[in-house]
Amino acid sequence: MSYGLMTDVIALVATIDPDAYTTGTQLSDAIDMAFHRRLMTTIYAGTLGSSGVLNAVLTSSATSGGTYTQITGKSITALTQAGTDSDKQAIINLAAAEMPAGHRFVKVSCRLTVATSDYGAASYGDRPRFTGASPTANILDLASVDEIVA
Repeated sequence: MSYGLMTDVIALVATIDPDAYTTGTQLSDAIDMAFHRRLMTTIYAGTLGSSGVLNAVLTSSATSGGTYTQITGKSITALTQAGTDSDKQAIINLAAAEMPAGHRFVKVSCRLTVATSDYGAASYGDRPRFTGASPTANILDLASVDEIVA
C-alpha cells in the first residue's frame, strides 16, 4: 500500500497540552494500542522553574479507565533546570509487542517536582492496524485535531 502523506500513516493519539504546570502529575489521553503497532511520545520541556525536575513515563492498563502501572524501561532521564534541560525534548518509543500481558491502553504520565514549569507531550501512533489516518479518514486522530493540511 502506498501512502502520500505522513498523516496517512501516523495519527496524533494523545497529548498533555503545553502549559505552565505546578508541581504534581499530568496524564495524557488513553491510547488504545489495539489500533497501532508502534507509539512515539515526545516530551516537550519549556522553561523549567528554579530547581524544577520533570519526569515522564509510559503507563499501561487493561482498560481505558483502569489502574495504570509504569511500563518497564519506558521512562526518560529526568529533565532538570540545573541540568540546563529547559527548551529540550525527550522521546519514548513503544511497540505494541512490548505491552505487558493483558494490557491494551497506554497513558503518558508527566510528574513535575519542586517548581512551576512549562511542558507538554504528544503521542503519535503509526502503522494503523485497520485504516489510514488521513484527512478524509482521520478516525484515529484525537477529536481535538482541528485540521490536517495536505
